Amino acid sequence: MAFSPVASTTRWPSAVRLRRWLAAACVVATLASAGLAADTDGVSPYAGTDPTSDRGRGYALLMRSLFFARGGDAERAEAEVRKALALAPDSPDLLIEVADVLASIDRAAEAERLARAALDIAPTFRPAVLFLANRAAQRAFAAEEDSESRDEAVRLFERLADAGDDDPHALRMLIQLRLVGGDLDGAIAAARSFVQSRPGDLAAARMLTQLLVQSGDRAGALDVALRYVAEHPYQDDLLGFAEQMTYGLDAWGRALEILGERAPYDEYPEVQRFYGEALLRMGRAADAAAVLEIAVSADPEHVRTRYNLAKAYRAMSRLADSAAILDALVAEAPTHPGYQWFLGETREARGDGEGALASYIAALEALPAGEDRASQRDALRRAIVRLYLQADNFDLAKDWIGRVEEADAQENLESRARVAIEAGDWGTARQAARRLVESNAPGIAAALEGEIAAHEGRWTKAAERFHEAIGALGPYARRRIADVYHELGRSDLGEELLREWSRESPELPDARYLLGVYLYQLGRPGEAEPELREAFRLDPEHAPALNYLGYSLAERSDRLEEALLLVQRAVAIEPWTGAFLDSLGWVYFQMGRYDEARPPLEQAARELPQDPTILDHLGDLYLRLDEVGLALSAWDRALAAGPDDPDSIQGKIARAREVHPEDRYPERSSAGGRAPAPGGSLPR
Repeated sequence: MAFSPVASTTRWPSAVRLRRWLAAACVVATLASAGLAADTDGVSPYAGTDPTSDRGRGYALLMRSLFFARGGDAERAEAEVRKALALAPDSPDLLIEVADVLASIDRAAEAERLARAALDIAPTFRPAVLFLANRAAQRAFAAEEDSESRDEAVRLFERLADAGDDDPHALRMLIQLRLVGGDLDGAIAAARSFVQSRPGDLAAARMLTQLLVQSGDRAGALDVALRYVAEHPYQDDLLGFAEQMTYGLDAWGRALEILGERAPYDEYPEVQRFYGEALLRMGRAADAAAVLEIAVSADPEHVRTRYNLAKAYRAMSRLADSAAILDALVAEAPTHPGYQWFLGETREARGDGEGALASYIAALEALPAGEDRASQRDALRRAIVRLYLQADNFDLAKDWIGRVEEADAQENLESRARVAIEAGDWGTARQAARRLVESNAPGIAAALEGEIAAHEGRWTKAAERFHEAIGALGPYARRRIADVYHELGRSDLGEELLREWSRESPELPDARYLLGVYLYQLGRPGEAEPELREAFRLDPEHAPALNYLGYSLAERSDRLEEALLLVQRAVAIEPWTGAFLDSLGWVYFQMGRYDEARPPLEQAARELPQDPTILDHLGDLYLRLDEVGLALSAWDRALAAGPDDPDSIQGKIARAREVHPEDRYPERSSAGGRAPAPGGSLPR
């Protein structure tokens, strides 16, 4: 038999086959030298091979050829192979083993001929198909223009796949061959087969995600990564990729859908943290908090988990808990603008204007310079302006709005106009409104122009511009416009505006609710009540309407049992909202159930520590419980917070001191929270 030397990129048979041959060689050599037959099961690659038979002697010769080949003696290796093949020329097993040896001594063409001969004898013989596939792949990779070899390799590897072969080597080779041939879709299809046949294989999943990203199917890549994370939460190899892609695609809904199939992840804090953030991003704050609390308990130092938990608490109106987490984060990283900013918003929501202002200024100072952050810096300046306007400090409000960097941005123009209106600077306000029209914000401009006209007593003009604003901005603009009318003594026009909305949208709960609130503020509770009832008839979960009616009944000491039921329904929907908790406590107080009033009133004061109404109620309760020191402290804090009727609270303090002169203020009331310095001014 003639052998033609052909260069081969595979110098030696596989490591597994080498180990198998070496083990067989030792036994065969021993038995052959003794002239004995033996059971070679577990040693020879083929059970039942008799080492004294022609086939057994053929394998012994094959082992000798392998040793010669490894020693670089190709001539003697070839001679031994020739003898071995002559002993069992019709054995596909021996043929493919001989082919392996021939390939290792650069006899590639003859090796492939023998592999094809093995297939002629046994058409489904896997080792022969794999051998030929590998040889064709080697040629294809050696010369990318060799499309004939590539097509042959693909055909042979697909033949293995169609036969149910899930050998990862074969699947990887098929993917690589498709890529070399420019067939990305084919490579992706092969990778999908790889993942399906080996569902727990990280390399398979990673390869598929990479190919999908390469093809531009980032959403598909994210799905693969998310499913792997959900099914293998104990492995975090693809978690970072899944998080990055979810952020980039804003695909939190998809993340929640896939992760939710396997939730909870109580034993896997990294996945649980990610799942909790997905819940938060999709508006499920209470569920997110429950998940993130477990994640924080597992890793109390993980900053992002704590930050997301603070956000979840804030969304639930758990303002005190949110602020506590943010205070700790700011203490650890005082120059982190995001923490300072969010703390400022939370403090503002709690009524702490001084603290909010300090946080906003700290966030502004911490933001890096550069045009890319100008809009963020201006957003903080607008928040500062808003606080100064609330404090009626028009000079500082004007100063801060003058510092914005993007003067023609719509939000900045609107804020500038608001400052000018509050200060009575009509020329500046009109100029800002005109620039808003030029900035393609005609609705905002119309609302501002209507407000200017109303301040000037030009009611017809104001109504025209307000209706233009409603058409551009939507019906909820009526709420602010009605407030403007009320502030300027034309509540009749505000009422008509809200009644018009209610007539146009009789099935909209908010339209009925806002009309009811407006009527109640006008001192007409009898007309307000049916509107509020209609709001929560249309939407039984309309907590603000339930609370408002319940509180209004309690304020009048009217139908207290019904008031309690209404407020309890509101608290059941939003259990952490300070205003609702205050209403619940106040109803209990009016009913004389003081012990039951204490928990909700104290919790309300924790959530809103500078709300004068809540603090006034709390003082009244403490006095009834004979805790005079706490009552005096609560009332003092109520005065510092700026109540609508300070004389009433001062009268309570005077009477309490007269009756209980021995009582002193405690350092801190049991309601928690820090008391502001009386008369303190807002910092610059």
